[in-house]
Amino acid sequence: MENGVFKPTTVGTPQGGVISPLLANLVLNHLDWSLEDAGYRFARYADDFVIVCLTPQQAQEALDTVQRTLKDIGLALSPEKTRVTTYGKGYEFLGFFLSSRSRRMRDKSVQRFKTKIRELTIRKHNMDKDVIARLNRVVRGTANYYAASFTTNRWMFQKLDSWIRMRLRCMKLKRKNYKAALDHYQRALTLNGGYFKPYLQSAIARYELGERAEAKPLFAKSMELLPTATAAYYLGRFAQDAGDTEGALKYYQMAAGSDSDIGKESGKQVAVLDLPRNPGNYLAAEARVDKNGQVLIAIQNRAQVPVRAIELRVAITNAAGQALQGPVRLTSGNKTIAAGQIIEIPTGLGPVTTKAELAAVRWQFDKAAVAQ
Repeated sequence: MENGVFKPTTVGTPQGGVISPLLANLVLNHLDWSLEDAGYRFARYADDFVIVCLTPQQAQEALDTVQRTLKDIGLALSPEKTRVTTYGKGYEFLGFFLSSRSRRMRDKSVQRFKTKIRELTIRKHNMDKDVIARLNRVVRGTANYYAASFTTNRWMFQKLDSWIRMRLRCMKLKRKNYKAALDHYQRALTLNGGYFKPYLQSAIARYELGERAEAKPLFAKSMELLPTATAAYYLGRFAQDAGDTEGALKYYQMAAGSDSDIGKESGKQVAVLDLPRNPGNYLAAEARVDKNGQVLIAIQNRAQVPVRAIELRVAITNAAGQALQGPVRLTSGNKTIAAGQIIEIPTGLGPVTTKAELAAVRWQFDKAAVAQ
């Protein structure tokens, strides 16, 4: 259906269709057999799969095997959803983000869960038994799936629980009452002036009430007692508003180490400030060849923000690093490249016929801009 009008499906199955997993299992049996015959360890659910390898070379060989097998049955991998990565950097699979440091809900799953909660806890609506029952169904279903024994979701669940209770209070009171909360925080400061949290809570309340001058020293005191991502993020905003880019970067980078929403937002702000100066830190590239042996450069946006106007130089070099072809200057133009998206740019170099020649392709990112 497009714009409310039914149209015939000529290729594939509808997104989310109930028959899609069955058809995927029937068709992709050939892929399973190819991977098993090659000795790879893998996990597949419908059309989502992960192949575990010991070395980057083995991972590339596995990718070649998959592409070759899918081509034989008339299918192809999605460039935007295909990655060769490490367990240290992590990867997403079946709604989880899996890495050597954590096994948690992926960001998109968290945002989808929050969207469902927001739809049920609209502030102008009444909070009744029906709302609570529907809310419990969403929470219970999400927890049953993501609270597996291998996960590290406890801290995230605590944050989500706090956020849901805040939504329910706002639904009941019809507002966020920062003024009333501030009185409680001030009393807490008089009882225990050496604890960071009353300073942090008072600072947030004053900031939201527009009392920015009074909020800044409270954030600083909170940070002095115990550094937190929240305090670092707000101090970064103060520095950014004052035009202190280096100071803002310092605070945002401190906050970006957190897995919280504020950590994610801080990571975006780091990219906004630093990407134009150091594009190579946020963009990854890989040399590929087209069917005629001509070199393509595949660029992946690894920043947490969309980018545009990427400029880079590409050359084919010899063992001494001297250019045999190129360098040529390439640009992505003003096309917006979303976070995680991969694009391919023809270089005009080549043809190359061996893996050694392809490995001799070198590139250097010169510029990139954050897409507004």
